[in-house]
Amino acid sequence: MSCLFSMYAFAGKVEHILYDASEVSFSSDQDIDEFWEYLKNELSTEEAKNAKIADEIEGLSREYVEGYSKLGNGIEGLSCSLELIESQGLERGRVLANFACSTPGEDKGNLSNASAEYNFKILELGNQLEKSNMNLKSLQDLESTFNRFEAT
Repeated sequence: MSCLFSMYAFAGKVEHILYDASEVSFSSDQDIDEFWEYLKNELSTEEAKNAKIADEIEGLSREYVEGYSKLGNGIEGLSCSLELIESQGLERGRVLANFACSTPGEDKGNLSNASAEYNFKILELGNQLEKSNMNLKSLQDLESTFNRFEAT
């Protein structure tokens, strides 16, 4: 937007200079030389503005590329974590949920609500699975004890 505005401003200045030049009658070579210097200065000023705008565009492009790269790395990390959870089952996924997932330079306190809810759900399901496993083990122990008494 700033670049477009600068182009219109530059075009307006050129028209203004040409209008001024059409009204000026040069009485000597010195007048022409002075006007020529004036035009050179205007050109230098506009070139400096264009260089500044080009630097701003380059900086924004760099920030965009870095941000896009970080986003890609974050998505890749989440994808790997999800694949790991799916491949190792919920029990191991519960253990992983206890660790904060973040990329270098990222603030660990900025987890989204959806991510926090997901981690809580994993933890909750992991606890249910752990209770079920303990109940199963208790029932197996009782069955084993019952079978021993029945055998005697």
